[in-house]
Amino acid sequence: MYSNAIAQVFTMSNSSKTKEIKASDILRINIINNNAECSTYYTYYGALKDVSDDSIAIQAKYYRITTNFYNPNAVLEPNIEYNNHLVMINKKDISDVRKFKSLKDIKRKTNLSRLGGVLFISGGITALNALLFANGKSRTNLLIASGVQAVAGISLGIATHPKKHKFKKTDDPWKFD
Repeated sequence: MYSNAIAQVFTMSNSSKTKEIKASDILRINIINNNAECSTYYTYYGALKDVSDDSIAIQAKYYRITTNFYNPNAVLEPNIEYNNHLVMINKKDISDVRKFKSLKDIKRKTNLSRLGGVLFISGGITALNALLFANGKSRTNLLIASGVQAVAGISLGIATHPKKHKFKKTDDPWKFD
């Protein structure tokens, strides 16, 4: 059933756009289950193997469960991680999907996004330093430098953040075709 998926190209779409998903692409699929006692977040990183009428199959490279209890006295469950399992996911349960080229791409984008955050914060600290301790021409130069740092940080953060395709709680939900 899944042996021919290597050459397949899958699609997901909403009312105005269609995105192609290659068998080599890595998807980050989020599922959120809420009940009266807790919220459970499931995150799957893996390659799409099959799409049926009611579910999708992914080869999960990484799988994480996070449970947040509403009761502060409750015992927290640890995250559970599995590697390389075939997982069937009901289409109705999918909250959102992000598409990456590879696991290396995920790591690179995460690291660049963190660097953007550091640049933004250092720009704020430089601006604070300029306003509190610098005077004259050095104040102007420091304020310009802090602006450049902040803009570079914001730009890195935006450029490395992949588009989230929402399947729930939106006016125009995405779906797997």
